[in-house]
Amino acid sequence: MLEQGKEPFTVESQVQIARNPDGWEWIKAVITAS
Repeated sequence: MLEQGKEPFTVESQVQIARNPDGWEWIKAVITAS
């Protein structure tokens, strides 16, 4: 998935994304780009 040190992708950020619908659009873009 994401390389370590490339993006601050932590459990905490996942929780924030889960609480923010727009966050899923960001994570989809990240997954698509990688």
